[in-house]
Amino acid sequence: MRRNRVSIARTRRARPPTPVPWKRTQQEWNRERAATSSLPRETLLAEGWC
Repeated sequence: MRRNRVSIARTRRARPPTPVPWKRTQQEWNRERAATSSLPRETLLAEGWC
């Protein structure tokens, strides 16, 4: 049982499960957030805030 759980956890970390529609939308949101937040982060780094 423990070995199975560990192997399942490793496989989950290495390879995400089959894409679920709502999870896919979450990934799209994350991508949009990353794309929009990357610009302010660069400006903050340039200004020395971070």
